[in-house]
Amino acid sequence: MSNANLQNDDTIIIKTTREFVTDNQEYSVDQLRLAQVQSDNKNTLIAYGEAQKQVITDLENISDEQRLAAQTAIDSEVAAGIDNIDKATTTVEADTAFNTGTNNIDDIVTDAVLVDSKLAAQIAIDNAAQSVKNNLANNTNLTVDERSAISAKIDNVAMTAKNNIDSAATLAEVAAAQAAGEVAIGNVDQTGVTKPTASAAIDSAAEAAKAAVAGNAELTAEERATANAGIDAAAQTAKEAITNATTDAEVAAAQAAGEAAISNVDQTGVTKPTASAAIDSAAEAAKAAVAGNAGLTAEEKATATAAIDAAAQMK
Repeated sequence: MSNANLQNDDTIIIKTTREFVTDNQEYSVDQLRLAQVQSDNKNTLIAYGEAQKQVITDLENISDEQRLAAQTAIDSEVAAGIDNIDKATTTVEADTAFNTGTNNIDDIVTDAVLVDSKLAAQIAIDNAAQSVKNNLANNTNLTVDERSAISAKIDNVAMTAKNNIDSAATLAEVAAAQAAGEVAIGNVDQTGVTKPTASAAIDSAAEAAKAAVAGNAELTAEERATANAGIDAAAQTAKEAITNATTDAEVAAAQAAGEAAISNVDQTGVTKPTASAAIDSAAEAAKAAVAGNAGLTAEEKATATAAIDAAAQMK
Protein backbone atom coordinates (compact mmCIF):
# COMPACT_ATOMS: atom_id res chain seq x y z
CA MET A 1 0.00 0.00 0.00
CA SER A 2 1.48 3.43 -0.97
CA ASN A 3 1.95 6.28 1.41
CA ALA A 4 -0.78 8.19 -0.45
CA ASN A 5 -3.29 5.76 0.95
CA LEU A 6 -2.34 6.41 4.57
CA GLN A 7 -4.36 9.04 6.43
CA ASN A 8 -2.68 8.66 9.83
CA ASP A 9 -1.52 5.93 12.20
CA ASP A 10 -5.12 5.07 13.20
CA THR A 11 -6.99 5.38 9.98
CA ILE A 12 -6.90 3.53 6.70
CA ILE A 13 -8.85 3.68 3.48
CA ILE A 14 -10.03 0.29 2.35
CA LYS A 15 -11.76 -0.63 -0.87
CA THR A 16 -13.56 -3.93 -0.48
CA THR A 17 -16.70 -5.77 -1.48
CA ARG A 18 -17.64 -6.59 2.11
CA GLU A 19 -21.06 -5.37 3.09
CA PHE A 20 -19.76 -3.46 6.08
CA VAL A 21 -17.31 -1.40 4.00
CA THR A 22 -18.21 0.79 1.02
CA ASP A 23 -15.95 2.56 -1.40
CA ASN A 24 -14.12 5.67 -0.22
CA GLN A 25 -15.13 5.29 3.48
CA GLU A 26 -12.62 5.61 6.21
CA TYR A 27 -12.60 3.07 9.08
CA SER A 28 -10.39 2.91 12.13
CA VAL A 29 -8.66 -0.36 12.83
CA ASP A 30 -10.95 -0.87 15.85
CA GLN A 31 -14.04 -0.29 13.76
CA LEU A 32 -12.88 -2.82 11.19
CA ARG A 33 -12.10 -5.32 13.92
CA LEU A 34 -15.55 -4.71 15.48
CA ALA A 35 -17.24 -5.17 12.12
CA GLN A 36 -15.44 -8.45 11.59
CA VAL A 37 -16.33 -9.73 15.08
CA GLN A 38 -19.95 -8.67 14.61
CA SER A 39 -20.16 -10.49 11.28
CA ASP A 40 -18.53 -13.64 12.65
CA ASN A 41 -20.64 -13.65 15.79
CA LYS A 42 -23.88 -13.21 13.90
CA ASN A 43 -23.07 -16.02 11.48
CA THR A 44 -22.03 -18.29 14.31
CA LEU A 45 -25.15 -17.45 16.33
CA ILE A 46 -27.37 -18.20 13.36
CA ALA A 47 -25.64 -21.57 12.83
CA TYR A 48 -25.83 -22.37 16.52
CA GLY A 49 -29.54 -21.59 16.58
CA GLU A 50 -30.17 -23.92 13.65
CA ALA A 51 -28.18 -26.70 15.28
CA GLN A 52 -30.15 -26.36 18.50
CA LYS A 53 -33.43 -26.31 16.61
CA GLN A 54 -32.41 -29.69 15.20
CA VAL A 55 -31.89 -30.92 18.75
CA ILE A 56 -35.48 -29.91 19.45
CA THR A 57 -36.62 -31.67 16.28
CA ASP A 58 -34.95 -34.89 17.42
CA LEU A 59 -36.76 -35.00 20.76
CA GLU A 60 -39.20 -37.93 20.71
CA ASN A 61 -41.77 -37.19 23.38
CA ILE A 62 -42.71 -33.52 23.35
CA SER A 63 -45.79 -32.48 21.40
CA ASP A 64 -45.70 -30.65 18.08
CA GLU A 65 -46.91 -27.54 19.87
CA GLN A 66 -44.10 -27.76 22.42
CA ARG A 67 -41.57 -28.37 19.63
CA LEU A 68 -42.78 -25.36 17.65
CA ALA A 69 -42.79 -23.14 20.73
CA ALA A 70 -39.18 -24.05 21.58
CA GLN A 71 -37.95 -23.53 18.03
CA THR A 72 -39.77 -20.21 17.78
CA ALA A 73 -38.17 -19.13 21.04
CA ILE A 74 -34.75 -20.04 19.62
CA ASP A 75 -35.46 -17.95 16.51
CA SER A 76 -36.40 -15.05 18.78
CA GLU A 77 -33.17 -15.38 20.74
CA VAL A 78 -31.14 -15.49 17.52
CA ALA A 79 -32.88 -12.34 16.27
CA ALA A 80 -32.39 -10.60 19.60
CA GLY A 81 -28.77 -11.68 19.70
CA ILE A 82 -28.12 -10.35 16.20
CA ASP A 83 -29.75 -7.05 17.12
CA ASN A 84 -27.61 -6.76 20.25
CA ILE A 85 -24.47 -7.66 18.32
CA ASP A 86 -25.26 -4.96 15.78
CA LYS A 87 -25.70 -2.45 18.59
CA ALA A 88 -22.37 -3.31 20.15
CA THR A 89 -19.76 -0.53 20.07
CA THR A 90 -16.82 -2.71 21.07
CA THR A 91 -15.72 -6.25 20.36
CA VAL A 92 -16.26 -7.05 24.04
CA GLU A 93 -19.88 -5.96 23.77
CA ALA A 94 -20.27 -7.96 20.56
CA ASP A 95 -18.91 -11.07 22.26
CA THR A 96 -21.08 -10.48 25.30
CA ALA A 97 -24.17 -10.19 23.09
CA PHE A 98 -23.17 -13.40 21.33
CA ASN A 99 -22.61 -15.29 24.59
CA THR A 100 -25.90 -14.03 25.98
CA GLY A 101 -27.69 -15.26 22.87
CA THR A 102 -26.13 -18.73 23.00
CA ASN A 103 -26.78 -19.01 26.72
CA ASN A 104 -30.43 -18.10 26.26
CA ILE A 105 -30.72 -20.67 23.47
CA ASP A 106 -29.08 -23.26 25.74
CA ASP A 107 -31.67 -22.52 28.42
CA ILE A 108 -34.48 -23.11 25.93
CA VAL A 109 -32.98 -26.41 24.81
CA THR A 110 -32.31 -27.49 28.39
CA ASP A 111 -35.92 -26.84 29.31
CA ALA A 112 -37.19 -28.73 26.26
CA VAL A 113 -34.91 -31.69 26.91
CA LEU A 114 -36.06 -31.76 30.55
CA VAL A 115 -39.71 -31.76 29.49
CA ASP A 116 -38.99 -34.52 26.98
CA SER A 117 -37.21 -36.63 29.57
CA LYS A 118 -40.10 -36.17 32.02
CA LEU A 119 -42.56 -37.36 29.40
CA ALA A 120 -40.35 -40.38 28.65
CA ALA A 121 -40.08 -41.18 32.37
CA GLN A 122 -43.85 -40.92 32.83
CA ILE A 123 -44.38 -43.28 29.91
CA ALA A 124 -41.96 -45.72 31.55
CA ILE A 125 -43.93 -45.49 34.80
CA ASP A 126 -47.19 -46.16 32.95
CA ASN A 127 -45.64 -49.17 31.24
CA ALA A 128 -44.30 -50.55 34.53
CA ALA A 129 -47.72 -50.16 36.16
CA GLN A 130 -49.49 -51.84 33.26
CA SER A 131 -47.04 -54.74 33.27
CA VAL A 132 -47.73 -55.41 36.95
CA LYS A 133 -51.47 -55.15 36.38
CA ASN A 134 -51.22 -57.67 33.55
CA ASN A 135 -49.61 -60.14 35.96
CA LEU A 136 -52.51 -59.68 38.38
CA ALA A 137 -54.93 -61.10 35.81
CA ASN A 138 -53.02 -64.40 35.82
CA ASN A 139 -52.81 -64.74 39.60
CA THR A 140 -55.45 -67.31 40.51
CA ASN A 141 -54.80 -66.79 44.22
CA LEU A 142 -56.45 -63.37 44.02
CA THR A 143 -60.13 -62.58 44.11
CA VAL A 144 -61.65 -59.86 41.96
CA ASP A 145 -61.84 -57.69 45.06
CA GLU A 146 -58.15 -58.18 45.80
CA ARG A 147 -57.17 -57.48 42.19
CA SER A 148 -59.15 -54.26 42.31
CA ALA A 149 -57.53 -53.19 45.59
CA ILE A 150 -54.02 -54.01 44.34
CA SER A 151 -54.64 -52.21 41.04
CA ALA A 152 -55.70 -49.14 42.99
CA LYS A 153 -52.48 -49.29 45.03
CA ILE A 154 -50.45 -49.57 41.82
CA ASP A 155 -52.26 -46.54 40.41
CA ASN A 156 -51.53 -44.54 43.55
CA VAL A 157 -47.85 -45.47 43.53
CA ALA A 158 -47.61 -44.64 39.81
CA MET A 159 -49.29 -41.28 40.36
CA THR A 160 -46.86 -40.44 43.17
CA ALA A 161 -43.93 -41.35 40.92
CA LYS A 162 -45.27 -39.21 38.07
CA ASN A 163 -45.79 -36.26 40.42
CA ASN A 164 -42.19 -36.64 41.60
CA ILE A 165 -41.05 -36.70 37.98
CA ASP A 166 -43.03 -33.52 37.30
CA SER A 167 -41.36 -31.85 40.27
CA ALA A 168 -37.84 -32.81 39.19
CA ALA A 169 -35.61 -29.87 38.24
CA THR A 170 -32.80 -31.76 36.53
CA LEU A 171 -32.34 -34.78 34.30
CA ALA A 172 -30.69 -36.62 37.20
CA GLU A 173 -33.71 -35.96 39.41
CA VAL A 174 -36.02 -37.21 36.67
CA ALA A 175 -34.02 -40.43 36.34
CA ALA A 176 -34.01 -40.91 40.12
CA ALA A 177 -37.78 -40.32 40.38
CA GLN A 178 -38.41 -42.79 37.56
CA ALA A 179 -36.19 -45.46 39.11
CA ALA A 180 -37.78 -45.02 42.54
CA GLY A 181 -41.25 -45.20 41.00
CA GLU A 182 -40.51 -48.41 39.12
CA VAL A 183 -39.16 -50.01 42.29
CA ALA A 184 -42.20 -48.88 44.29
CA ILE A 185 -44.57 -50.30 41.68
CA GLY A 186 -42.70 -53.61 41.72
CA ASN A 187 -42.93 -53.70 45.52
CA VAL A 188 -46.72 -53.41 45.66
CA ASP A 189 -47.85 -56.56 47.52
CA GLN A 190 -49.62 -58.92 45.13
CA THR A 191 -50.04 -61.76 47.62
CA GLY A 192 -53.55 -63.14 47.88
CA VAL A 193 -55.01 -63.28 51.39
CA THR A 194 -58.65 -64.26 51.08
CA LYS A 195 -58.24 -67.63 49.33
CA PRO A 196 -55.16 -68.82 51.26
CA THR A 197 -56.85 -67.87 54.55
CA ALA A 198 -59.99 -69.76 53.61
CA SER A 199 -57.97 -72.81 52.52
CA ALA A 200 -56.05 -72.74 55.80
CA ALA A 201 -59.36 -72.65 57.69
CA ILE A 202 -60.49 -75.74 55.79
CA ASP A 203 -57.23 -77.52 56.67
CA SER A 204 -57.73 -76.62 60.33
CA ALA A 205 -61.30 -77.89 60.30
CA ALA A 206 -60.20 -81.15 58.67
CA GLU A 207 -57.40 -81.67 61.20
CA ALA A 208 -59.80 -81.04 64.09
CA ALA A 209 -62.29 -83.55 62.65
CA LYS A 210 -59.55 -86.15 62.19
CA ALA A 211 -58.41 -85.62 65.78
CA ALA A 212 -61.97 -86.33 66.91
CA VAL A 213 -61.99 -89.49 64.82
CA ALA A 214 -58.70 -90.61 66.36
CA GLY A 215 -60.11 -90.13 69.86
CA ASN A 216 -63.40 -91.92 69.18
CA ALA A 217 -63.14 -95.28 70.96
CA GLU A 218 -66.38 -96.47 69.33
CA LEU A 219 -64.66 -96.69 65.94
CA THR A 220 -62.66 -99.56 64.54
CA ALA A 221 -59.48 -98.89 62.55
CA GLU A 222 -61.45 -99.52 59.35
CA GLU A 223 -64.16 -97.05 60.41
CA ARG A 224 -61.53 -94.45 61.30
CA ALA A 225 -59.95 -94.84 57.87
CA THR A 226 -63.33 -94.43 56.20
CA ALA A 227 -64.19 -91.33 58.23
CA ASN A 228 -60.77 -89.78 57.54
CA ALA A 229 -61.22 -90.41 53.82
CA GLY A 230 -64.60 -88.68 53.98
CA ILE A 231 -63.04 -85.71 55.74
CA ASP A 232 -60.25 -85.49 53.15
CA ALA A 233 -62.76 -85.61 50.30
CA ALA A 234 -64.91 -82.87 51.86
CA ALA A 235 -61.82 -80.71 52.43
CA GLN A 236 -60.57 -81.21 48.87
CA THR A 237 -63.95 -80.28 47.42
CA ALA A 238 -64.06 -77.14 49.58
CA LYS A 239 -60.55 -76.07 48.59
CA GLU A 240 -61.32 -76.53 44.90
CA ALA A 241 -64.43 -74.39 45.34
CA ILE A 242 -62.31 -71.74 47.07
CA THR A 243 -59.77 -71.80 44.22
CA ASN A 244 -62.50 -71.39 41.63
CA ALA A 245 -64.24 -68.56 43.50
CA THR A 246 -63.87 -65.12 41.95
CA THR A 247 -65.03 -62.79 44.71
CA ASP A 248 -64.46 -62.48 48.45
CA ALA A 249 -68.12 -63.39 49.03
CA GLU A 250 -67.79 -66.56 46.96
CA VAL A 251 -64.69 -67.56 48.88
CA ALA A 252 -66.48 -67.05 52.19
CA ALA A 253 -69.41 -69.14 50.99
CA ALA A 254 -67.12 -71.95 49.81
CA GLN A 255 -65.28 -71.93 53.13
CA ALA A 256 -68.52 -72.09 55.14
CA ALA A 257 -69.89 -74.91 52.98
CA GLY A 258 -66.62 -76.81 53.29
CA GLU A 259 -66.50 -76.50 57.07
CA ALA A 260 -70.10 -77.72 57.27
CA ALA A 261 -69.37 -80.66 54.99
CA ILE A 262 -66.35 -81.67 57.08
CA SER A 263 -68.40 -81.41 60.25
CA ASN A 264 -71.12 -83.56 58.69
CA VAL A 265 -68.83 -86.48 57.86
CA ASP A 266 -70.33 -89.41 59.83
CA GLN A 267 -68.09 -90.42 62.71
CA THR A 268 -70.63 -92.78 64.33
CA GLY A 269 -69.28 -96.27 65.03
CA VAL A 270 -71.36 -99.21 63.75
CA THR A 271 -69.33 -102.37 64.16
CA LYS A 272 -68.69 -102.16 67.89
CA PRO A 273 -72.15 -100.92 68.90
CA THR A 274 -73.76 -103.62 66.76
CA ALA A 275 -71.63 -106.34 68.32
CA SER A 276 -72.28 -104.95 71.79
CA ALA A 277 -76.02 -104.97 71.16
CA ALA A 278 -75.80 -108.55 69.99
CA ILE A 279 -74.02 -109.50 73.20
CA ASP A 280 -76.70 -107.76 75.23
CA SER A 281 -79.42 -109.64 73.37
CA ALA A 282 -77.65 -112.95 73.88
CA ALA A 283 -77.22 -112.24 77.56
CA GLU A 284 -80.87 -111.36 77.96
CA ALA A 285 -81.89 -114.52 76.17
CA ALA A 286 -79.58 -116.59 78.36
CA LYS A 287 -80.87 -114.99 81.51
CA ALA A 288 -84.44 -115.59 80.36
CA ALA A 289 -83.60 -119.27 79.87
CA VAL A 290 -82.13 -119.42 83.37
CA ALA A 291 -85.19 -117.78 84.84
CA GLY A 292 -87.47 -120.30 83.09
CA ASN A 293 -85.46 -123.35 84.15
CA ALA A 294 -87.53 -125.02 86.88
CA GLY A 295 -84.70 -127.39 87.65
CA LEU A 296 -82.58 -124.65 89.12
CA THR A 297 -82.74 -123.44 92.62
CA ALA A 298 -82.84 -119.73 93.33
CA GLU A 299 -79.20 -119.84 94.32
CA GLU A 300 -78.26 -121.63 91.09
CA LYS A 301 -80.24 -119.16 89.02
CA ALA A 302 -78.45 -116.26 90.72
CA THR A 303 -75.09 -117.89 90.09
CA ALA A 304 -75.89 -118.52 86.42
CA THR A 305 -77.23 -115.01 85.90
CA ALA A 306 -74.10 -113.50 87.45
CA ALA A 307 -71.93 -115.58 85.17
CA ILE A 308 -73.92 -114.42 82.15
CA ASP A 309 -73.52 -110.77 83.20
CA ALA A 310 -69.82 -111.23 83.71
CA ALA A 311 -69.42 -112.76 80.28
CA ALA A 312 -71.47 -110.00 78.67
CA GLN A 313 -69.44 -107.35 80.46
CA MET A 314 -66.32 -108.59 78.69
CA LYS A 315 -67.71 -107.37 75.34
